[in-house]
Amino acid sequence: MLLEHLVPFLENTSPKINGDGETSRDFTFFENAVQANIRTLQFGVNNLKTSGTEEFSADELRCHEVFNTACGDQVTLNEMIQILQKVSGKNLQLVYGPVRTGDVKHSKASIYKISKTLGYMPKFRFKEGLDIALKWYNSQQ
Repeated sequence: MLLEHLVPFLENTSPKINGDGETSRDFTFFENAVQANIRTLQFGVNNLKTSGTEEFSADELRCHEVFNTACGDQVTLNEMIQILQKVSGKNLQLVYGPVRTGDVKHSKASIYKISKTLGYMPKFRFKEGLDIALKWYNSQQ
């Protein structure tokens, strides 16, 4: 979803928003996902770190585990567009359309499990990641 909203700022076109723009998501910068994967790869069952509690046993960790990789924040599409306008210096005209059928209004990931198990904390907040991504994309043109 994020890339489709970033492209208009690269191409100087109007961003299209489904609904009123108050839909929120827990966006994360790809470097956070990379760091979470590195932590997972480096994590050994014998090095279980749960701050002195055995919330996740070694047997549970031998199985396939699923962790949310996110920032633990909620950002609306309108807020995202405002941030993109600020970091890009562009004030593009928004186009609002109908709500997508079946779209979840609000979504926020819990990073409790990955934080307690792997010591993961996002290195980049949403705005910082957008700024880095936009600068990189612009440098590729």
